[in-house]
Amino acid sequence: LANFRTDPNGIFQVINSVDSSGLHNFISNLASSVAEIAIVIALLAGNLIISKKISGSARDMVANQSYSIFSKLKSGSKKVGKGLAKRPIEAGGVGLRRVGLGLASRLPVVGGAARSYLANRKAKDKEDRINQVDSYQKNRLKNLSDDQLFGYSELGATAKAAKLNELSKRGKLDDFLDEKGTDRESALKPFIDAAKKMDSKKELLKTQPDLAGKFIDAGEDVAEAIEKAVSKISPKDSLDISTSALKKVEVALSLKINQLKEMGRNATPEKKQILQNTINVHLEELKSRFSTDVTEKDESVIEKLQKINDFMEGPAWS
Repeated sequence: LANFRTDPNGIFQVINSVDSSGLHNFISNLASSVAEIAIVIALLAGNLIISKKISGSARDMVANQSYSIFSKLKSGSKKVGKGLAKRPIEAGGVGLRRVGLGLASRLPVVGGAARSYLANRKAKDKEDRINQVDSYQKNRLKNLSDDQLFGYSELGATAKAAKLNELSKRGKLDDFLDEKGTDRESALKPFIDAAKKMDSKKELLKTQPDLAGKFIDAGEDVAEAIEKAVSKISPKDSLDISTSALKKVEVALSLKINQLKEMGRNATPEKKQILQNTINVHLEELKSRFSTDVTEKDESVIEKLQKINDFMEGPAWS
C-alpha cells in the first residue's frame, strides 16, 4: 500500500497476483487493521471528552476499562475482516467501495455511528438539493413575465425543477404544455425526472397534487398517492391548487371539509366553478350506471361526491 498514491492500480495487480490463500490473508489483515484504527480513534475521542469532566483517578479507571474494551473489540474486528475476506472482490472502485461500506456498517461500536452518519449525510444532501431549487426559482424565475418564463432555457435538473415549480405556482403549467403540442406527457417527463432528481416534489404537489402519481413506484395506487398529497395541503394553501388539478376527480374527492370551507370563502369564482363542475359531472356519470354495473367502490365514491356537492349547494360555498 506504500505506493498506492503514485500507482493506484498497483493494489489490483497485487491482489490479482496472489493465490486464493494469500488473497484471503491480505483482505483479512487489511480489514482488521482498519477496524482496529477506527476503534482506537473512537475510544481516544471518548476518553478525551470524559477526561475534561472527571478526576485523575477516575480518568485512569476509564483508560484501563477502555483498553479492556479495545481488546474485546479487536477480536471482533478480526472476525469482520475474515468474513469479508471470504467474499469475492469485484474489479474496480465500485467493489472496493462496497467492501468499505460493508466494513464500516459491520464494525463493533463504530458501525452504528457510520450508519447514522450516512443517513444524516443523505438527509443533508436532500435538503441541499431542495434549497438549490428554491434559490434558483426565487433568484432567476420569480420576476420573469409569463412569456419570459415559457421561453426560459432550462439547462440542467436544477433549472428544470425550478421552472416546473414556478409554472405550477402561477397556474401556468397547462398553458406551457399546450404550447408543446399534443404529446403533453413527453413534454412533461423531463421536468418530472428533474423534480425526482432534485427531491423538489413537495412544493410542486402543493399546487399540482394530480401529479403525485408521477412519483410513485410501480404497483402503487395513483388515487391513494393523490389523496395523500392533498391531505398534506393546508386549508390556506388549498387556494393555490391549480385549476387543471381541480378538474381531476381524484383531487376533488380528496379535499377535506376544512379545505372546502377555505375555498368557499376565498377561492376565485373560476376555481369554485371548475371544482363544482368536476363533482357534478362525475356524480351524474356514476348515478347513470347505478342501476346496472355500479360496484361497491362506486357507491363509496358517490357518497363522497354527494357530500361535497351538498356542501357546495349550501351557504358556505356561495
